[in-house]
Amino acid sequence: MGVYLNGYSVLVEEIHAFGNQDDGIFLSGGGILRRNTASLNGSNGIVTYRCAVLENALQDNGGYGLAAELGVYGSNTIDGDGSPGIANFAAVTQNNNACDGSTC
Repeated sequence: MGVYLNGYSVLVEEIHAFGNQDDGIFLSGGGILRRNTASLNGSNGIVTYRCAVLENALQDNGGYGLAAELGVYGSNTIDGDGSPGIANFAAVTQNNNACDGSTC
């Protein structure tokens, strides 16, 4: 596991999660993930619960680029991750993410 946080009002910004055996970044309980990179992690790039996930770059992770539950996500770039690049569990998308060159 790269970064693992559980709490409210957390800001995760400009973290480079690279080559971890499990998830690159995990945040539960509410917060903002902004301008991070997660690549070549063994499982998912970013996993969130009740968070805003914005402007992240996710590449070549073993699982999903982004797994989001009950939050909002937008302006993320996902390339080479599991298909589909995003696992959406009742989260709200801004419909401006890029997955392998296509809008997702």
